[in-house]
Order: sequence, then C-alpha cells, then structure tokens
Amino acid sequence: MLGSQQSTVVESTLRELALRNNSERQQTVLVFLFNHMNGVKKDLYELNQLKSLPFRVRCCADASLLKKYSVTDLFNKTGIDDWISIKELEREKKRIDQIYIPILPFSVANDLINFDDTRIVIRMMLWALMSGVPVAVCPNGINPYHQSWREAGMDQGTSLLKREMHQQLQKIKGYGIQFVDSTKSYVTIFKEINSTMRKSRIITEENVTRIAFSGEQELVIDEKTIITPLARDIARKQGIEIIEKRGDSQNGNGYRGWSGNRN
Repeated sequence: MLGSQQSTVVESTLRELALRNNSERQQTVLVFLFNHMNGVKKDLYELNQLKSLPFRVRCCADASLLKKYSVTDLFNKTGIDDWISIKELEREKKRIDQIYIPILPFSVANDLINFDDTRIVIRMMLWALMSGVPVAVCPNGINPYHQSWREAGMDQGTSLLKREMHQQLQKIKGYGIQFVDSTKSYVTIFKEINSTMRKSRIITEENVTRIAFSGEQELVIDEKTIITPLARDIARKQGIEIIEKRGDSQNGNGYRGWSGNRN
C-alpha cells in the first residue's frame, strides 16, 4: 500500500516547490503523459485540477498517446493549453522545477530500470533524478494490486506475475521517485502546504547567510517557522545552532532536533 508513508516524502517535495514560488520566476511542473493498457481517460480529466495550483503546468505527450489523441483532444480533456514536444524537452529542461507522471506504463518503468537513455523521456527522468529535480509519479499503472486493474478485469494474473510487476514498482521507488495516489491527492497536499505556509514564517538561505555575516551563532525559531533545506545546510556549515522554541521550552542542539522533527 502507498498510504501515509509516501505522503510525508511528497509533502516535503511539494513544500519545496511552494517555497520556490516566492521567487520572481514562475515555477514549472512538467507533466509527462503516456498511453496505458487500462485506459487513460479518467487520468486525463483529473489533470484539470492542476490548473488550481500556483505554478506553470506544461504537458508533454508520448508518441503512444498521440496515436490515440490529438493535442486538441488532450487539451479538451485536461484543460491545459501549454504543450511541449518531445524534441523540445532537452532544450527546455533547465526551466523545469518538477516532473509529474500521472499515468506510468510498464514500458517506461522498464526502460528507467534498465537506464535506457535512448529515449528522450528516460534521459529527462535520469537527468532530473541525478540533478535533484523532484519526480512524482502515480504508480497505479504498474501496481497489480491496485483496484484499477480489477475494474479493468485484469486481476487474474498468477502470483509470480504480480510479484514481478510489484518488484518493478519498488525498484523505481528506490531511485528517489515519489509516489502519489492520484492527481487529486497531489493537488490536495500542495494546497494544504500552501495554506500552512501563508501562516508561517519562512527562513531561506539568504536569511541564514545574513545571520552568519553578523556573527550570530544561534537562530531561535518557533514551531510555525519553516526553514528551507538549503538554509539548514548553510546553518550547519556556518556552525549556527537552530533552536526550536515550543511554548515555554526550547530544544537544545536545535539544528539536529528540528530537522529530526520534520521527517
């Protein structure tokens, strides 16, 4: 089951994306779309929900999907009007802040596991994973135990077949790809984080750099304060202790204690 364990990891990633939205350049999520044997219509319509989020959404459709739907058809189903071709991907990759794949077919999972970078899409995913660009995936298309297989009447495979399929899923998860249950859960997590952040104080690397320059050795924060990972890294390198204050008490050795509470 994917459940709450994945939510913590996804929440951390989306928190970073939300934090970046405070910068001048609008952040961009690239959505890769593929065809799937179980059908894709429901997943395409769910993408309409991405329009409610405060970042730019760009879509790129694989050739297998374009054989079934035209770009006009895809626009009508997703409501997203910003499309990029496969050939443009490598030129545009530096402008991508996150990759999201709502429909993951076995062919893509298999090529990724085998590091088959002859496909531009796989090259992009490997580049993202090796460059620290978050990759989020809805893995139901390769999870034989998900209800969508039963709904499609395709849940009669042998135990061995299902185990092999599930092992693929676990392997790509180990590469640092974050799993979400659906586009709806992806959007919900992001909105909850965005709402929390509006009520919180955000400390960035620039704030910590100024503290280090002033000669201060401590940074006292409360439980509503959000510190970006880069800010925490700089604090550690500069020897600045982050102390979290909860009510009338303070956590000693705050850098380690605070980061541990966030995991």
